[in-house]
Amino acid sequence: MLSLPLNVYVKPGDRIITLSSCTYAVEDGCYIIMARKRRPREDYSVDVEKTEKNETPLGPKEEYVE
Repeated sequence: MLSLPLNVYVKPGDRIITLSSCTYAVEDGCYIIMARKRRPREDYSVDVEKTEKNETPLGPKEEYVE
């Protein structure tokens, strides 16, 4: 599983979109992506050099059963 944390800040009045999709890789699995609408005068570009790979993402509990 890959989880990339980005420094995205949410303020009251921001518009949020949530996308979800089921997965059959695990029982009752679901992927969720949340995003905030770009504010007026915000830069469209994203400096991907500032992203970091999350080395400890959380996954379905089935991944932790030994």
